[in-house]
Amino acid sequence: MKKKEKYNSEPHQKPNYPTWKPGYHNPLTKHSEAECQNLKFGKLTTALLCGMNQQDRNSIVLDSGVSNSMFNDKKHFISFTSKEEEVILANGSSIKSLGSGTICIERSHCIPKINNFLLIPQLEINLLSMNTFIAPNYSVTKGISAKSFVVTSKANKVIINGSFESGNFSIHQNKIHTFNVSLSTPSTNVLHQSSGHPSLEYFKKMYPDKNISSFNCTTCNLSKMTKTPFKRTFPQPNCKLGTIHMDLCGPISPKSISGKKYFLQILNRFSDFLWIFFLTNKSECKDYIKKPINRVE
Repeated sequence: MKKKEKYNSEPHQKPNYPTWKPGYHNPLTKHSEAECQNLKFGKLTTALLCGMNQQDRNSIVLDSGVSNSMFNDKKHFISFTSKEEEVILANGSSIKSLGSGTICIERSHCIPKINNFLLIPQLEINLLSMNTFIAPNYSVTKGISAKSFVVTSKANKVIINGSFESGNFSIHQNKIHTFNVSLSTPSTNVLHQSSGHPSLEYFKKMYPDKNISSFNCTTCNLSKMTKTPFKRTFPQPNCKLGTIHMDLCGPISPKSISGKKYFLQILNRFSDFLWIFFLTNKSECKDYIKKPINRVE
């Protein structure tokens, strides 16, 4: 007569049947340690992690083994919802996810936006689940070169591409550029220049909130400056050479037979005597001014 086996129903007692854990051999199983698939699985996992560690932390790997896409840096996210969750890895261990959101992968021809990405800072590399593209009927095919691949949409548009590196499908991406933009109120001078140098009356209508009581535009002053006209009457000189009027005219086209292109008028206001000299170049003017002065003196 066989004895009935007694089972202890205490909750803290370990079970007496074989259990499975990745990377470990259970001696209660009937197979030997050399035939244990759990140990082989652990070696494959270690080799995969070593291959990932050799790549850059910003690299993106297209993986068919992960159920959710995971990124290790928040800079890729354009929208994010904080929610801590435990994520179970293939080796049975767990890591913490800080939340999920939409990421943006910068490409030269397009910028795909993908939803439901987990943020896990502990990851050594970014993992992009192949389910993300297979679900919406995208296709993953071999590229032009031997170690390249492309992901295309229904319209045969290339969404992402990459190459086979270190045993992984590494996605090609452009560098992410960050620009800091700060808004500042332009000065009154800049507003006046950008408006086309309007008069102060119209400028006040354009910007009624600006105080232009002490505003002075140097460009407007120079461009709108006019010559002060001569007086209609001149004081009568009481000696020779007391007042002299001079006028240089030219160039004249065509020039004279002797090659003169300018003429200089010198008027002695005291006697109203007029001298006229013909010049080839304007630089001769100073020499001809001395001639009548020397004669009178």
